[in-house]
Amino acid sequence: MGYSSVSFDPSLVALNSDAASSALAEANIASAAAASCGYKISAGARPSATSAVRGKVWYSPGSAGVKDKVEVCCKDAANSYAWRIIY
Repeated sequence: MGYSSVSFDPSLVALNSDAASSALAEANIASAAAASCGYKISAGARPSATSAVRGKVWYSPGSAGVKDKVEVCCKDAANSYAWRIIY
């Protein structure tokens, strides 16, 4: 059994702090949700791991023969920030 429609409010999701990036992210999420009931995280150069990007998820596509990476910026018990590989 499938769903015939999906209700999605991209304004509830903030992936970046600047207005242009947030607007682009919202447009990408809304478009993907309408098309396939999912979303894609896409971006350019990954920023350094700092408290300013803590909690952000980053997708890096792999080249031919190299797997993609999905990472999240997290702080460890020593208060050190790093990009942790999820996949």
